[in-house]
Amino acid sequence: CEVYHTKGDGAVESTRVLSDCVKIEVTKSDVTLEGQGTEQSPWLLKNQEDLNYLYKKVADGYAFAGMYFAFANDISLTADWKPIGVTKDGGVNTKKGTNILPFSGTLDGRNYTVRIAEGGKPLFDIVREATIKNLKIFGTKIDGFGLIDRYDVDYGDDGNYNTGCPATVDIDNCHILTGSNIRNSGFIGGYASGVNFVNISNCTVASGVTIGYGMDEYYVSGFPATTGSFAGDFNGNMTNCSSAATVMGRYKVGGLVGRKGQSMGPCNIKNCTFTGKVVSEGDAGGILGSGYDDGTAPNSPCVTIEDCKCSGDITGKGWVGGILGREGEITQCWGNGIGGIQNNAFTGKVHGPQGKTGGIIGYMTGQTTVVSDCENNMDLTSNGLSLGGIAGQSLMMSRIDGCVNNGSINGYDVGRFNDTHFTYVASFGVGTDVSYMTSQKMKNILG
Repeated sequence: CEVYHTKGDGAVESTRVLSDCVKIEVTKSDVTLEGQGTEQSPWLLKNQEDLNYLYKKVADGYAFAGMYFAFANDISLTADWKPIGVTKDGGVNTKKGTNILPFSGTLDGRNYTVRIAEGGKPLFDIVREATIKNLKIFGTKIDGFGLIDRYDVDYGDDGNYNTGCPATVDIDNCHILTGSNIRNSGFIGGYASGVNFVNISNCTVASGVTIGYGMDEYYVSGFPATTGSFAGDFNGNMTNCSSAATVMGRYKVGGLVGRKGQSMGPCNIKNCTFTGKVVSEGDAGGILGSGYDDGTAPNSPCVTIEDCKCSGDITGKGWVGGILGREGEITQCWGNGIGGIQNNAFTGKVHGPQGKTGGIIGYMTGQTTVVSDCENNMDLTSNGLSLGGIAGQSLMMSRIDGCVNNGSINGYDVGRFNDTHFTYVASFGVGTDVSYMTSQKMKNILG
């Protein structure tokens, strides 16, 4: 290869540099599975023996990026199954991606079912830039997450954020079947970089499924455990998904997602539905339990929840909302991304016996949190100090536009604005026309 620089007229104006020759040798694949590993002719997985073979190849350093696998039929896994993808040294620390041997290919379940033995582990442990699609999952007691057991910071093979970071996985048309019980979240969880995107689309969790049966307080990594039908901590995009599961947890629990993960990464949930039950010892939301809630990142982008519906039963002891439990600790995200809770509807039940409760969102703050075109149609109950048909508490310059509350408010007749609690009569001007002219509907919206 000869390299040099020319002027606009084609004249050479630099020294010509000639590289040495490079030998490229192409060898025949040594994969013994049926198929060619292409999209048209994927390698076929017929039983646990074939999956064990894939596990060993990945552990030997074959990531299978750009290559394809497919189920040929339903496959049952035994209790001693080891999930695909490992750390190089066999330890827990993934060392920001430098210590992992991940699966990076495409797995097409072809709408077959992977059946996990009671007390067994999920199909995958560590993935990077993988695609998993058209797969059904069943397990009476899955010890971990339902699909991918590890979701950690991954800066790539060099461990350097500045040279580019890989996405984690695209999950499409995957389904958790009735009768399944999963210790943690349905598909994935943990705590990764905000650019280790997870995209989940067209997926379902059936009724009769329990998510979070372990009610764990912490993950193995040491981070507090968050719980959702599909994901615990989450950075990425979720579209056209639905769940009718019972979702339980001690910290942040959402019908679909537990919490926004890293501060600057996206957390977008659109056109999704929850019809199940949420039970949380902390914050709870019908769609999302919590936005990013660490006060060290006050400029974090707001979460986005659009065109979602919840008719579930939502109970928590912290901040509780029919759509979103709490936005978090945003002060002003400037140009980092104005999210919003827009065009959502809640028709379920919300209970906040020790917390602060809203029909749409329990707690919102910051100049860039927007709740618009949302509707609450069900009654709310709370013994806490903040209760509202749309928002339980709104701080700073958060905006509520075009929202409607049609439900009754059952609790103390107390509201809150910034750091001040008030009764409706006092706050709207005792002895003045304001207290009498302000409708109860408007008082309920304001909380």
